[in-house]
Amino acid sequence: MEIKFIIIITVALFFIALVQLMKVYDLAAKVRGEKSQEKVSRSENMLMANLMLIFMIAFFGFVIWLIAKYGFNAGLYTAATEHGQEIDQLLMFNWWIILPVFFYY
Repeated sequence: MEIKFIIIITVALFFIALVQLMKVYDLAAKVRGEKSQEKVSRSENMLMANLMLIFMIAFFGFVIWLIAKYGFNAGLYTAATEHGQEIDQLLMFNWWIILPVFFYY
């Protein structure tokens, strides 16, 4: 229990330190007179939008391929305990809720 707490505190402090470093970087850029953000042209914005769309389609295709190849219950073998079957059913119930939402949005 103590190890998990120490790990959580360490990760939280790391992210806090990272945020503080980014603030210092922005302040230093303002002092030097640099712009904190560059202007993005419309063509660059459209390129990024198209690449994101291509990535999204490829990712959805990959997920569909994984489901087709391994099935919905990939990795779920026969339960070793009496409670294992209930946990497997709960996992499958979660998948039936998550997947339609995943593909809808």
